[in-house]
Amino acid sequence: MKKCILYYSKSGNTEYVANYLAGKIDAALVKLVEVKGRNGVFGFVKSGFQALKKKASKLEGNPWEEVGEYDEIYFMTPIWAGNGTPAFNAFMDKMDLNGKRIYVVTLQADPGKKGSAEVHEYFKTRIENAGGHMVDSYALSSAPPNKYAGNEHLEKEVDDVILKKLVLV
Repeated sequence: MKKCILYYSKSGNTEYVANYLAGKIDAALVKLVEVKGRNGVFGFVKSGFQALKKKASKLEGNPWEEVGEYDEIYFMTPIWAGNGTPAFNAFMDKMDLNGKRIYVVTLQADPGKKGSAEVHEYFKTRIENAGGHMVDSYALSSAPPNKYAGNEHLEKEVDDVILKKLVLV
């Protein structure tokens, strides 16, 4: 079974986790890259507003085709303003997941992972509407916006939350 991790990362936490997990499960990486950046105070406010309203951004390239060859896809995104990111909304607006097995992995500042179940349910609905099957979902704690949680913390989250469940540790 061919695996990939489809991810979006702004401050590096999700990207680090994607790379770390990919090495553990032998998965390829596909990064969602937005056409416009999200820098500064205006970028931060805009990001929160777009996430809150479940808006989509514009993506570079064609990630929909890039994930086409994979049977198992890990969707990996931070949670912003209690929702997934605009980059993932853009991907989900055009995705065709017919017959694909999907795992959802979210990262958020809240160590209690408040609201992650709702975000995962939203993803599940979108995945099933696109013909996919959501196998499982995982909520990881990360760092406050624009901060980096540190390699040790992120690796422990992956090991304790995902890999133990997948029986790979």
